[in-house]
Amino acid sequence: LFAGDSTWTDVVVTARFAVPVTSGTYCGLWLRAGDNTNFETLFFGLADNDTFVVYGPCTIASATATSISGGSALRTWNLGTPAGGGWHVLEARLAGRQTAYLYDGAQLGTHTLAVGQLTSGRIGLCAGYPVTRVLWDDVVVRRYVSPEPTVTAGTREPRCL
Repeated sequence: LFAGDSTWTDVVVTARFAVPVTSGTYCGLWLRAGDNTNFETLFFGLADNDTFVVYGPCTIASATATSISGGSALRTWNLGTPAGGGWHVLEARLAGRQTAYLYDGAQLGTHTLAVGQLTSGRIGLCAGYPVTRVLWDDVVVRRYVSPEPTVTAGTREPRCL
C-alpha cells in the first residue's frame, strides 16, 4: 500500500505497528518510493524477531507482485525489545540523503543514501511476506525540520482539594 507524493523529500514518518506472526522474513515501511516498482525500503529482519535491517535499493515486478529483488542489507541493528508481542513505534527521519531510524523512541542509527539513489518519493506499508503479518496504526507523515521540535512537560501543578 503506497501513499503520498513522488516529490516528497524531507519528511518524518511515524507509525505504530504490531507483529502478531513473526515466522516469516519480510514486513516493513517502504521509503522514497518512486513508483510501485522502484523504491528504497526498510524491512524488519524478523527471522530472529529482534533485528532491524535496512534494505535498498529494491525493486518489485509490479504493484501486485509478492517478491522483491535487487535489495541488499545496508545496515543492521539489534533491537532492545523484540518486534513481536506488542505494539511498537517506528520513526524514520528523511533529510536529503540522510535517514535516521528510531524504534520505540530510541535512535537506532543513521544511513546515508549513495549517490544516484532516490532522494524523493512516497511511502508504503508492507503487511508481510510470505507468512509474517504486521498490523499498522497511526501512520503520520510530516515535513522534516531542523532542528526537530521537542516537547517537554512543565512542572506539575498542585492538586486542588
